[in-house]
Amino acid sequence: MPKPTLHQTLNAVRGALESPDELDREDLDLLMSIHRDIERVLEATSEVARPQVIELEKGLRGAIQRFESSHPSLTTAFSSLVETLSSLGI
Repeated sequence: MPKPTLHQTLNAVRGALESPDELDREDLDLLMSIHRDIERVLEATSEVARPQVIELEKGLRGAIQRFESSHPSLTTAFSSLVETLSSLGI
């Protein structure tokens, strides 16, 4: 599992959550969900992680579309993580 990439993305999500004035309730809920999904993947063993990674990837793809114009740095972090997961065949 690409833990450095997961940690970088987790930090980007945390940064966005620290500036909640720029986000509406739906955005906050989505980011909190992605935050939880990343933490679950980081905590899971490789045998258990696959379903959690699939769920994370779905959430990231939705977030990329949602934040594409409003939060480009988050979109970049999410895209990088999706590419990393895809290159690993996950």
